[in-house]
Amino acid sequence: MKKQLSITIGCLLLIAGLTYGANETLILQSGGLNSITLSSGTASFTLSVSSSWTGYSSVGLSYWVQVPSTVAASFTLTAVTYESTFPDPNQTTPSTVPFNDSLAADGADPGYTIETRCLGATVNDLSVPPGTYLDATMTVNVTGLAAGTYVMRSTVAGSRKSEQSDDSFVSHDFPQAFFTIIVPSVSRARLKLSPNSGPPGASVQVRGSGFAAAEQVKLFFTDSVNGKTPLGTFTTNATGAFTAQVKIPLNATVGAQTIGSTGLTSGQRPTAKFTVT
Repeated sequence: MKKQLSITIGCLLLIAGLTYGANETLILQSGGLNSITLSSGTASFTLSVSSSWTGYSSVGLSYWVQVPSTVAASFTLTAVTYESTFPDPNQTTPSTVPFNDSLAADGADPGYTIETRCLGATVNDLSVPPGTYLDATMTVNVTGLAAGTYVMRSTVAGSRKSEQSDDSFVSHDFPQAFFTIIVPSVSRARLKLSPNSGPPGASVQVRGSGFAAAEQVKLFFTDSVNGKTPLGTFTTNATGAFTAQVKIPLNATVGAQTIGSTGLTSGQRPTAKFTVT
C-alpha cells in the first residue's frame, strides 16, 4: 500500500482529476497564531502546518510555501518533522531548505520565490477520516531581515499547487494560506546626563530612551584608570525610557570618562561622556 501510494501520489499528487472545493484548508501558525513579531536578535521560530477537510478520507497532501523574492535569501527551513497523521514525507532532501526554486517559478505568486522541497506527506497504510490534523512542524530561520512586514504564503498555481488527496487519488486544491512575519523597527537607545561634568562623588541624573518596554538596563561608570564600576540596574517604562540618579565613584580619575549601559533585552549599549573635574 505504501509503495503504491508513493508511486501514485508522489510529490505532485498525479491524479485522475481535480476537484475545486471549499472543504479543505491549509493552516500556517506559530504558537497558535497566524503571525509572529520577532524580537530583537530572534533568528528562528517554529512553524506548525495543519490541514482540515470534510467530505472524504485523505491519503496525503502536497504543499510548498513561498516568501517575497526580495528577502528570499534571508529564509531557510530546517528540522521538518512529520506527525503521525501523514508520517511518510514526499521528499526528505535537502534537510536545509532554501527559497530559490527556479523550477517552480510558474507556481510562484508575482514577486515571490518558492522553497525547493515539497513539504507534504502521505499515510503509511490506511486513509485518514475528515477532520483537522497537525501535519508537520518546522523551524523557519531568518537572517538579516530589515524592519517590516513579510507574508509567507502557500502555493496555489502552476506546477506546484498545494493540495489534499482523497482516497480515490483525486486532488482537492487548498485555498491560499498566509503567515505574517513582523520585524519591528528598533529605536536607537541614547543616554543623556545632567550634569555631564563634576567632581568625584557628584550626583548625576541619567535619562535613557530607545530601549525596549519594561527592559532592565544596567548602568556603569568606566574610568580610564580604575576600570568599570556598577551604578545599578533600572527598568524602562512602556515607551522604553527611564530616569536614574547615580553617583560618580569617589575614586574617579580627573578627565574625560564614560557612563555606559547594557539593555538586557534589546542588547543595546549606548554610552555618554562625563568629565570628572
